[in-house]
Amino acid sequence: MADQWPAVLRHTAIELANLFIIGDYDADVILGAPMAGIKISSAVAEQIGCRHIFAEKKTIKIGENGQRNEDELILSRYGIHPGDRVWIGEELINNISTALELIKLIED
Repeated sequence: MADQWPAVLRHTAIELANLFIIGDYDADVILGAPMAGIKISSAVAEQIGCRHIFAEKKTIKIGENGQRNEDELILSRYGIHPGDRVWIGEELINNISTALELIKLIED
């Protein structure tokens, strides 16, 4: 929840960008995961000077009786170009399901 503080977000983005630059990892685009992943990935993209896009949730089925909605991730506003080197921007990984969905979007 540190992303709610702009100075903390900026500091984190600078530190992450430095790690990737030191490691000589190049990216053409960072694909942000909804929702907080969008903020950190955008801030990192600004630091390294690459393009930033994000996935959005599309509701497939509305949850009933207190159940969660069934969603899928889509790229509706922006695209990944052939040959793009893509980083995934995610602020928290619980069970890797979102990251796996983003990998599928990139591969498709």
